[in-house]
Amino acid sequence: MKEGKGVWKKSGSDEVTNTYEGEYHQDMKHGMGEFRWASGGYYKGRYEFDVKMGYGEMYWADGSIYRGQWDGGIQNGLGIMIFSNGTRKAGTFRDNVLVELLMN
Repeated sequence: MKEGKGVWKKSGSDEVTNTYEGEYHQDMKHGMGEFRWASGGYYKGRYEFDVKMGYGEMYWADGSIYRGQWDGGIQNGLGIMIFSNGTRKAGTFRDNVLVELLMN
């Protein structure tokens, strides 16, 4: 059972694969960590019992970035979305959708 800091790599593969490096509690991602997908995207931020919670940053392979609050593994709360073309939208997100625009 993982406890404290650790590293996980998808088993059975020597190719580019999903990885996680960060804190664990009771064998679950818990605390600060970074999860990288084989596609090139990654998330760095807080986890609670394997779920993205609190502040975190998601970087997509196309260059888009979300920086802000997560709840239940999805964008919920204040955040800013920076699209790959440079457009920025900041405000309140609910269930991964910008519902109140504070800055354009």
